[in-house]
Amino acid sequence: MRRTGNTLVGREDELGLVDALLARGGEALLLHGDPGVGKSAIAAAATAKARAAGATVLTTTGMPAEPELPYTSLQPLLWPVLDDAAGLPAPQRAALDAALGLSADAPKDPFRTGMAVLNLLGDAAERAPVVVVVEDAHWLDEATTEVLAFVARRIEDDPIAMLITSRENVPRPFRALPSRAVAPLVPAAAEALLHELDTELAPATRTRILEQAQGNPLGLVELLASAARAQAEPELPAWLPLSTRLERTFSARVADLPEGTRAALLVAGLTDRADVTEVLAAASVLAGAPLTLDALTPAVEAGLIEVGELRIAFGHPLMRSAIVQSGSETRRRGAHEALAATLDPARSLGHRVAAAAGVDDALADELARLAHAAQRRGSMVRAAETLGRAAALTGEETRRGARLLDAAELALDVGREDLVERLLADAAPLLLAPDDQQRRLWLQRTASRRAPAPAWFEAHLDRIEQLDDPARASQALLSVAFRAWWSDVPRPVRERLVAAARSLPPGSPPLIVAMVLALVAPADYGYEIGQSLKRIDPDEVAAELLRLGAVMCTIVGTFERGVTLGDRALERLRARGRYGLLATALVGRAWAGVFAGSWTASLAAAQEAEAVARETDQPLWVVAALSAQAALTGARGELDAALALADRADARLAPGAADGMRTMSEVARGLAQLAAGEPRAALAHFERVLSTGTEFVARWIVADAVDAAVAANAYDAGRSLLAQAETFAGPSRHLRASLAYARLVLTPEEAAAKAAFEASAEIPALRARVQLAHGGWLRRNRRPGEARALLRAARDTFEALDMGAPAERARGELRAAGEAVRVADVDVMRVLSPQELQIARLAADGLSNRDIGQALYLSHRTIGSHLYRIFPKLGVASRGELRALIAQ
Repeated sequence: MRRTGNTLVGREDELGLVDALLARGGEALLLHGDPGVGKSAIAAAATAKARAAGATVLTTTGMPAEPELPYTSLQPLLWPVLDDAAGLPAPQRAALDAALGLSADAPKDPFRTGMAVLNLLGDAAERAPVVVVVEDAHWLDEATTEVLAFVARRIEDDPIAMLITSRENVPRPFRALPSRAVAPLVPAAAEALLHELDTELAPATRTRILEQAQGNPLGLVELLASAARAQAEPELPAWLPLSTRLERTFSARVADLPEGTRAALLVAGLTDRADVTEVLAAASVLAGAPLTLDALTPAVEAGLIEVGELRIAFGHPLMRSAIVQSGSETRRRGAHEALAATLDPARSLGHRVAAAAGVDDALADELARLAHAAQRRGSMVRAAETLGRAAALTGEETRRGARLLDAAELALDVGREDLVERLLADAAPLLLAPDDQQRRLWLQRTASRRAPAPAWFEAHLDRIEQLDDPARASQALLSVAFRAWWSDVPRPVRERLVAAARSLPPGSPPLIVAMVLALVAPADYGYEIGQSLKRIDPDEVAAELLRLGAVMCTIVGTFERGVTLGDRALERLRARGRYGLLATALVGRAWAGVFAGSWTASLAAAQEAEAVARETDQPLWVVAALSAQAALTGARGELDAALALADRADARLAPGAADGMRTMSEVARGLAQLAAGEPRAALAHFERVLSTGTEFVARWIVADAVDAAVAANAYDAGRSLLAQAETFAGPSRHLRASLAYARLVLTPEEAAAKAAFEASAEIPALRARVQLAHGGWLRRNRRPGEARALLRAARDTFEALDMGAPAERARGELRAAGEAVRVADVDVMRVLSPQELQIARLAADGLSNRDIGQALYLSHRTIGSHLYRIFPKLGVASRGELRALIAQ
């Protein structure tokens, strides 16, 4: 009987996918399935093929030990190409050094580290194709998972291929990657494999193994080996699950090994690196006697491990888990104590936690500090899990409960309702402080996707009023105000939030007051908010606040200012590598552009906002980004795509979400139907917006709603909409101009035109609409000379603002007025996709491919590929020609 065989029998489909992946490069593939179904064999075959083809192969394997340490699985992956790190930009090199423990700095956020890894792999790929093989991804530490997922989404134009294997509990960041479930072998393939392993197997034994293995290749191999030992070992019960049965067979191999060997195997199973020297040092402590390499020989002969020059490798992950589970709880704790005693302090923390038998407040405080550091870096899930471990070691009951609730809030912020529920279940039986009891109830309601209770807001406002620190009080109030914006809350709560903003401690940032007012009562305080936003110096306000300023500008209708603040915030955030904060600024910039113009650039911002919000687990900003994409796509005349995007936005909204969030997708549908020449459908959507009571959104679309009514010949509906809009309190400049425009299109007289021109003087997009409307009226009233001047000005403004649909309407009116409309030069806005336009503009500004890649979180090779496609589209051959064309 042969112990080994071709465990790739029956894996032709998966191997074909892997061969295609290696041939193409520029993408990642996730293989997932039960233990032993052949993922590791496929990965090994891919590794061998890639090496034979001359590729650089980088590998890492997730380990279930030391979960508190970030980037433990990234370190072995990058060592072979780390010499290339010297060529990285300084911020990326610093981030990578910190992540790999090569400097004393704390690790930076995973997205800056991800950019460093992307460029590092890209540089290596310029010499030879790079193949990254990641096994047991379900055991990767969170920071490594985020980095590798970040890279996997950005290798489309690089000669880099990534193959990732995982059990069925695939980590969230990898779930969006192209994937293939590796299923058990079909009966014919299972029989062929078993026959290859042993051609002389007795029929009864063959039948029993096939039934018990259920097509699992590892099961076939190991159950066959177990059958050979059947006379010396008791038969395993037939009802055992296959994974348990396999673990029992592996454990049986360990039972007869010498004590020192078993100690070394247990230690190796509990450490991340399985470094030979470290394992033998800790195993010596556990065994109570010095151990040498000879202690590992019996395990090698038993087929459990392989010993390299530096590392110990298990034959299969199930062997590792079987060895760990075969030891008693006391024995495992002793192994963790031995590792804690022999490893350096940073790496020993996880083992000290695992060895703790009960309360240990000093260790809990150390974990809490580690959790807060992870939170500052943006690793929210890791922070929540670490804080939960800190709570388990905390002695005082109310403090333990507070830590569990803090952890639950972090988990809730990134959409991990499963983790929230587990932490709340741990907190439920504890004696909590009164406000923490309120917090627990709120978290339970929110995690179950119901609207938050007013009591939660009252409890948080009570605490804010007790804070003397201006910075803490301001930040806490802004967080609570955002909660109020995402969900509808009663007017008394909003009034108390306004009062809290007015009474912030001296020294609080003045902009915070305007932001809180914009979030909780934009219609009531629109003028005051607008004035505060107008006074902002974009270079003197912190970028973190400036990104919110772009959102506030959109809320109160100062759209042109929103574009300015959004662009400046994005420039500064990109320069500082603050990837996680980009989503807010991008959404504000995109929605401001819906009404201020610059539609292609705004659509690029909305698309990037969705990608960033997904990667950083900000589900509500995903909704806002999808709605903005729908609005901009619709305004550009792509009806079906716009309606699909609006439906996607609605589908992601939780029950109890604020009406303002829901009406954004209605705005998008209305704009799309209006641009598509379906004014009655558009009018129905706009009427729904105006009937929701969400006045700040309704103010945005007064002009569009009346346009739809006039185009549908529904003048009574238009006058009713105008009358309703005239009741809005404290009209902003944009609303006043919109009302004047609406009066003009409903009653196109000279007096109405004069009022509309005056009201829209400082709002280019609305002024061009006034010119188009009045110019069209003049043409229809046989005054073509006067009409042409206005229509020309409208066309030029719309073209300059990249508002294609109204620009085409202006050109149509000009033709009707008797003017030969010029054929425009290459229209960059329409020839290029939103992302291509974004890249072209940065290239025209003189940025190198690396600089553009760093700004947009893409590899420089991807930027080069985009420019290679952009140049022929525009008919240019150099960056100088591109600069001249973009400047037109």
